[in-house]
Amino acid sequence: MLVTSSGVHLEVKRIDRRVLDTFQRQHPPPVPPEKEVTLYGGFKDTVADENDPEYQYRLIQYNLAFAEDQVGIIYAGIEIDGDFSENATYRELVEAGVIAPDDQLDFVRYVALATDIDVIMVVEEILYLSTVTERGIAEAQAHFSVTWSNLDIGNIHIPRTPARFSRHYEDREAAQWGNYTWENFCVLAGPEQSAVVAHYRTAQRLAYLVQDWSIKRSGK
Repeated sequence: MLVTSSGVHLEVKRIDRRVLDTFQRQHPPPVPPEKEVTLYGGFKDTVADENDPEYQYRLIQYNLAFAEDQVGIIYAGIEIDGDFSENATYRELVEAGVIAPDDQLDFVRYVALATDIDVIMVVEEILYLSTVTERGIAEAQAHFSVTWSNLDIGNIHIPRTPARFSRHYEDREAAQWGNYTWENFCVLAGPEQSAVVAHYRTAQRLAYLVQDWSIKRSGK
């Protein structure tokens, strides 16, 4: 149960992943700039700079546009706890003629999710429950507790290739690797989808480390 800044209690539910995928393809998110970093062992690599201020600003604007353009999707993904028509702010807006009486969608738009922070909070929770997120992947990887030479496998440098691909492609690869049809993968809850992708990533990293270790041991 989430509580918005106006004190409204909302229960957030998952939404069919394919509905969100269709919308996201129509609204591509901003791409963060890249920066050079030094990883374990002194290796240099280029990674996405997700903390870049300009990117963060564009990301916030993207999330707000996502919510504004698809209020219907958000509306389908929440339930209001209690009788919304008794909310004092809502009644004042109705009396002022700002919104229609007995209109739950207007209540959500103008009262329950009246601030940017509220919208972002609900959007993030819907995405978490409905699809693959880095939050879900991190939770799964922490549960896996996979190490290599006592180091978290996620912190070990793996050389990057020139290949680049979208999250959508990686999700499909992970689904196929886990013997899921795309349709069956999409009906999983978000954290379960994230766990499949986390398993896939971990297995790929382990396969590389084992191969590299074997080559070094053989001296080839």
